[in-house]
Amino acid sequence: MVSKEHALAHQLHQELRYILLIYHRNKNQHKMAIWWRHFNELKRSAGQVLVLIQKDKLKRSEVTRLWSLVVKLRKHQISRMYYSFNGVVGLGQFVTLGVVLIGILAKINALYNDIFENYKSNFESIGLLKQCDVPVPLVITNTQLGLFADEELGEEVEIQEQVPPEPEPKNASHLHANDAIPRQNLVKKLRNKKNKKKKKSSAMDDIFG
Repeated sequence: MVSKEHALAHQLHQELRYILLIYHRNKNQHKMAIWWRHFNELKRSAGQVLVLIQKDKLKRSEVTRLWSLVVKLRKHQISRMYYSFNGVVGLGQFVTLGVVLIGILAKINALYNDIFENYKSNFESIGLLKQCDVPVPLVITNTQLGLFADEELGEEVEIQEQVPPEPEPKNASHLHANDAIPRQNLVKKLRNKKNKKKKKSSAMDDIFG
């Protein structure tokens, strides 16, 4: 029965063969392209990982090296390589080559995930994996909701916008509250003025009659 390590090594070796074939056929034409640098990084990483996983037993330094290579590609190199290879497809001239590169990258990424899981115990034994002390719950329990409800959240403050008063028209017929005059007094004053005018006009009429 073939062990999982040998199966992973066989699959990675197959992908590395495709990489070397592309490398030799396209080196002279594309060696100055930006994506070629990322392709070289992928070739170098896959070759170094293949050498390590083919061994029956790894030393501490070799386990650390394997950890570094796998984590580096998964966390840092994979995104740059994908965008770079996708740019080859976007150019339109080498669509087939770009699709093949993306396919190889996806396969190697999947193999690296399997390698990480397969050697996880080795990584843990030398302290490369940091386990979380308190696991993060996926669902908030009723007790936690009660704690949230008991917290003092403070008072809600309403902010009312101050609307500026509208300008009064020049011929305003209403009076301000401070200058308001009772209606009855206003009527009496108007009547007194009319009576005074009538008295003056009648006296003058009598003299010059």
